[in-house]
Amino acid sequence: MSRPRATAPFPLPRPARFTAPDLPSGLDYGDESYALTGHTGGPQRPQLFPPSRPLRRRDGGRSVRAVRYEDFFHIGIIVPDIQRDLDEIARRFGVTFPNPPGHTEVLVRAGGSETAAIVRGAYSAEGPPWLEVIQAVPGTPWEAGAGSRIHHLGAFVDDLDDEVARLTAAGAEVEAMLDVTTGRILTAAYVNGALGVRQELLPASLREGMLQNLGGNGPA
Repeated sequence: MSRPRATAPFPLPRPARFTAPDLPSGLDYGDESYALTGHTGGPQRPQLFPPSRPLRRRDGGRSVRAVRYEDFFHIGIIVPDIQRDLDEIARRFGVTFPNPPGHTEVLVRAGGSETAAIVRGAYSAEGPPWLEVIQAVPGTPWEAGAGSRIHHLGAFVDDLDDEVARLTAAGAEVEAMLDVTTGRILTAAYVNGALGVRQELLPASLREGMLQNLGGNGPA
């Protein structure tokens, strides 16, 4: 019997994509969720400074691999006005996005409290690395401040709890745990440090399904 393939926690429709001149002035988000479509290809980038050996740890009698650079697959960008700012990003960086962008429901657990938020955004068709553009949400981890900003680097990890424990033991801080509630429940984590470079950690069970859909090879 074949093993079911892991997929993202939200539906993966195939909406029409827009390039910069085609971005409508008033987007209706409707019931669309993030559309993870795109394409892959091209030569493999050489590793200029490969690590000597990946760090491995033992957890309950099984081997758990620490996050590696190749586990990072997207760059998160927060923007104040997604309708306007997807247009600029498309023009400046030569990428395309689903039209319209989607939304997903997220329960944010941070500082002992819980906050529900609707997060609007889209992944670029082009990658890796893919660009994840997210509409700013005041009072949540997706604050934009003045203008847009690079928000996080997203990676898959073999064991979310284990990787969070490793990073916090090394001095990092868990900013928030994110329970994505659109579709099936998924937990991810935002981890940051004194340098201010935020990581978004996603469970590796999503790797195959998400990358296939980002590459345009997933379910229609």
